[in-house]
Amino acid sequence: MKKIIITVILAVIIGACGWGLIENSRLNISKAEGFESDKILDKSYISEVINYSVRGDSFYQEADDPRFFVTDFYMKLESLKIVLKEPLEKNTLIELYYDKYCTLKHGHKGDKEIYIDLSGVEECSAIRVDINGDFSFDHIELSKSDFEIVNAGKSRISVWAYITAWILAVAIAVGIVYGFDITGKARTCLSRLRAVNVKALANKRNIYKLAVLILYVAGIICIRLLVKEHNIKWTLTTIVTIVFAVLFNLFSIYKNIAGIVFTAVMMSGICYIFTVPVGSLICMDDEFHYENSVKFSHAFEDCVTEADEYIYGRLVTEKYNQAEIQRSMKGLEELYELGAVSKDGGVATDAYKTLAYLPSGTAMFLARGLGLPFVKVFYAGKLGNLFMYGLLIYFAIKRLRSGKMILAVTAMLPANIFLASSYSYDIWLIGLTMLGIAYIAGVIQDWAGGIQVRIKDIIIILGSLTLGFAPKAVYFPMLLLVFLIPRAGFKSKKLYRGMCISAAACIIFVLMTFMLPFIVGGPGEGDLRGGEDVNSAEQVSYVLKNPMEYTEILLRHIKDYISPENQKLTVGVLGYMGNTTHFVLIMLLLAMVTFADREVCDMKINNQKARLWTIFSIFASIVLISTAMYISFTPVGSNSVNGCQYRYIIPLIFPLLYFAFNIKTDGRNINKNIFSGLCVASMVFVLYSDAWKLWLSAY
Repeated sequence: MKKIIITVILAVIIGACGWGLIENSRLNISKAEGFESDKILDKSYISEVINYSVRGDSFYQEADDPRFFVTDFYMKLESLKIVLKEPLEKNTLIELYYDKYCTLKHGHKGDKEIYIDLSGVEECSAIRVDINGDFSFDHIELSKSDFEIVNAGKSRISVWAYITAWILAVAIAVGIVYGFDITGKARTCLSRLRAVNVKALANKRNIYKLAVLILYVAGIICIRLLVKEHNIKWTLTTIVTIVFAVLFNLFSIYKNIAGIVFTAVMMSGICYIFTVPVGSLICMDDEFHYENSVKFSHAFEDCVTEADEYIYGRLVTEKYNQAEIQRSMKGLEELYELGAVSKDGGVATDAYKTLAYLPSGTAMFLARGLGLPFVKVFYAGKLGNLFMYGLLIYFAIKRLRSGKMILAVTAMLPANIFLASSYSYDIWLIGLTMLGIAYIAGVIQDWAGGIQVRIKDIIIILGSLTLGFAPKAVYFPMLLLVFLIPRAGFKSKKLYRGMCISAAACIIFVLMTFMLPFIVGGPGEGDLRGGEDVNSAEQVSYVLKNPMEYTEILLRHIKDYISPENQKLTVGVLGYMGNTTHFVLIMLLLAMVTFADREVCDMKINNQKARLWTIFSIFASIVLISTAMYISFTPVGSNSVNGCQYRYIIPLIFPLLYFAFNIKTDGRNINKNIFSGLCVASMVFVLYSDAWKLWLSAY
């Protein structure tokens, strides 16, 4: 009865906190008032149209930098209003030119009316309007007076937000009380505190632990100063502090490697997050992923802010100058304070793919619910991705008996840390794939040590891989690695059969998530970013009619794609900031850990069958990735594959190194603590020195 009462009280407290977060996250709705029209310019005042095709009142964008000119008037302007016949598409960028450049930074964008503040403009007789998208023009109104932006209430929240909050509150309360036995743990902690011998604490091992903790705290302080100052002094100090924190605990580095790597990932990632320029053109496709993260964070309301729309697809701070950065941040906060000015909330993609935005979207929702300013909400989304990745890597390394350093070095690749510090769904795929593969390896290692397979491990393996492939289902062949777990590791044939059936069901489910839309709706038109000649339906027809020619194209592409000289673009690409300068060191570290971090338990799968099965799964994944890009991103009949980025190989690196390159070596003669410490310290050096060369030194 006591547990039930505690559960109810805890659920009420958590639910009330969730309710408060939801209420506090509701956005102000703004509208423009007091606009007085002094002159109306209809379509006849448009003197020139560039990069639009015009049919009646409809303007269709045909190329970059579209614009039209309105002339034959002369007056002093304080504001203007562009009136459209239909609402603009989401995230449409609007720019205005007269004697100087203007944007919507001091304006208001409604559904069909766009208000722009032109305070300080002298008399002019022409304006240029850039609307980056299709629209239906009605007229433009000019005014000699200003308008006012006022609060028109709060955004509407779906009742499902509150229902979800209470369901989660009950689930968390039950989990805490019954799953973690909070009352029992509290009694245990109190009894341990009473039994503490202060003198016994002052031993050599605990002094070392305290020193390591102090060094980590010092590292966090150094990162904070590095974010503020952006100079070589604090860059070097941060590297030295974190490296010493890793090496200072030499007596137990390998034992605690999961926690050490988690700390190194978080500290490096935080540095990346807070020092790269603010905007959504930092990482590949991050403008798309930022948009969907924002939509996820607004899943229960139908509004986003002007600040969110302003930041889509642009760098807000392009200059590495602190004063310029502060001005830009202030401008974003001004936009955010306007509240919601467009009804464009909700999740943009299907429910399965949307899961990849759970970490960033949830973090943004919580930050907004806590009343944080816009820039901190923006950073919170990145921190959500980073924290999720760090946790997944922590539990993946903890599950392994050997191969910990193979996973650790792979997890700390510059490309991975940069993706984890950005708006990207790739890190969801990479992190969960590493977790699932690590559990497969861990289960096999347990079997080698005489421990049978547990149902919990199978659930984690299948769950993490199935969820991980949500954004890119073409990786489903990696689920085939589940069948490396031997039948002898199970208590019964029934349990093994159940695993095989479950794995097959997961493969079919993931396969159907991209095959069903293809079967029902056809291949579609393809990704327009690939060019005007992209047509998925015609490309599929070409492949089916010319299978031998396509096979030749595919094999030629894969040969180049996986060639060693191109792998610098796999492990060391830091988005649009540049590439690592330590490719040789990274490859040496990967080779060292692959062959040195081995134990007797790895020998159970040291056979040709396991190696071939792994290579087949990886090759099948690469074939599917390449084919998907050929169909959706490549012009019809092209003799090459476009858009196949090298980061798509990253999820395949750990299984390749651990299973396919598993040769008979014995790492027991190596001092694992020194070896692990040097590897982690080397990767920390790589991460910070790359940051210094690519962007920190530019400040």
